[in-house]
Amino acid sequence: MPDTSDSPVFQLAPPDLSPEEKEKHEIFMLLTLALVSDHWCVRSSVPEELQAYREAFPGQDFSDYVGHNIGALLVGADDEIITYSFNCNYLFNDSTEHAEARLVRKALRIANRHRYRSGHGLYGYSSVLRDHAVYTSLESCSQCSGIMDLANVGEVIYAQIDPGQYHIGNALFNLHGGGDYGAPRPIPADFMGVFGQLAAAYDEMDEDDGPNRRPGMTRFLRSIPAYRVFREAASQLEAYEASSPENAQILERARSFRAGFSSIEERDAVFGA
Repeated sequence: MPDTSDSPVFQLAPPDLSPEEKEKHEIFMLLTLALVSDHWCVRSSVPEELQAYREAFPGQDFSDYVGHNIGALLVGADDEIITYSFNCNYLFNDSTEHAEARLVRKALRIANRHRYRSGHGLYGYSSVLRDHAVYTSLESCSQCSGIMDLANVGEVIYAQIDPGQYHIGNALFNLHGGGDYGAPRPIPADFMGVFGQLAAAYDEMDEDDGPNRRPGMTRFLRSIPAYRVFREAASQLEAYEASSPENAQILERARSFRAGFSSIEERDAVFGA
């Protein structure tokens, strides 16, 4: 694994976020993780894995495995929730069906449908998602970073570092120079407790595997320790109390979105095109 820690193109100073901004990001991130928890996938084709989940969580049903337990949420410039997507690699037998890539495609379809119906045509794709934010449960890969770059997404906030992606999002952002168009600014949600919990659970699996092997991230995201952290995030969203009136409204919308997400309309399909 290459070491990029000393390369300035992969380094990015954290943004100076106000308490209100951190709280807003926390609400949207907890929603992102809660939806992954609500639709957690377990490989029914692996009997020992399915049995382990049944023993750990008696009476609970899980979705069959459609993709790595990764989700992404799109939020507009006015803090409205636009849409949500999951990783569906297994469902489509397609390594490009990542959550962020699916999210961008879905958002552009939604925007174009509205633009067409309103008589504005289908042009302006380079500005449709400007100033939008993507919240993702895992740091984005090179494909998804590139797709968000092409879509001119404003920023991407992530809940867990993916060591196998080498902070490629930082590199793209730095290479663009932080201009009005280009790659989104990556923001690690390291101001949240869940960020440290996911890192600790991943590191613990690393220790269990021995010094000469790193646990694959997708293998970690199939694990019961990972699921416990996502369940905790869902519980935090349920109990959350926002400090500012603006974030209290955002929290209400987040809970409403989660409650309605099981409907046919919202699922898009959750595991569909």
